[in-house]
Order: sequence, then structure tokens, then C-alpha cells
Amino acid sequence: MQQKQMIIIAVVVAALLLVGGGAFFILSASHSQKANQQQAEQQEVVPTLAPDAIGLTLEAVRNNQAISMTIGKLDGISSVDYEVDYTAKGDIPRGVIGHIDVTPNDTKKQQDVVLGTCSNVCHYDEDVHEVKFTLKVAKTDGKIYQVEKSISL
Repeated sequence: MQQKQMIIIAVVVAALLLVGGGAFFILSASHSQKANQQQAEQQEVVPTLAPDAIGLTLEAVRNNQAISMTIGKLDGISSVDYEVDYTAKGDIPRGVIGHIDVTPNDTKKQQDVVLGTCSNVCHYDEDVHEVKFTLKVAKTDGKIYQVEKSISL
């Protein structure tokens, strides 16, 4: 009789552990889903501008070792952050980031973006293709816009 009671107790404990573990798993999965939804809602959608709206032009220079980026319409712009993504020889993803301050007297800004690395000597990436510029344009009214433009080499 005592052995049957021990078996019944063991079965009840095992069942409670299974039910408790299942409930914990379901509740934690639900909490994780809610957190992901809240995070997605908190991410702001950045409005876009056409490259022409800021007078953005891109031109390959120095035997395709750099891209000359010119912004010709600076009215209402306080600064520009840019990110350049491209693929180099061997399908290696590469990138460059930078910042441009704009003063009220500026009529245009020009920046050469080197496709490679430079310290004392520049080492240029070879067989560069798929060059994409993504700019975050900060306006004087505090709003931020995104501009994208690509260039083929």
C-alpha cells in the first residue's frame, strides 16, 4: 500500500512539473512576443526625400577609387550623416560612414568618399560594385529625412 502511495505521489508531482513547465513556456513566449511588438511600434518610420530634393549628385573619381558626393540644395538643412555600402573584390561587403555640418552661408557641400582605407597611405578596394549611399538629412526644423542613391562603377 505504501508503495502505491509513493507511485501516486510521484505521478502527481511529475504532472504538476509538466503543467507548470508548459505554463511557464507559454507565458514567456507570450511576453517575448509582446516585447517584440512594442519594440517594432517604437521604431519610427523615417520619411524619405528624392535625391533631387537636396540636389544630390554622385560621380566616380580617381579611376573609381572614390565617389564625389555633392549636395547642391542646402536650404533648411543643418547636417547630413551618410553611410556608403558597397561590395569589393571577392564579394566582400565594405562600408564608409561620415558626417557633414552645414552652416547657413553654405550653398553646396562636396565630399570625396574613398573606396578603401587611408592612414599614411591609401589602400583602395578593387573591383568595387553595388555602391549605395544612404543619407540622414537633419533639417533646421528638427525633422530627419532619409535619401538613398546608388551609383554603378
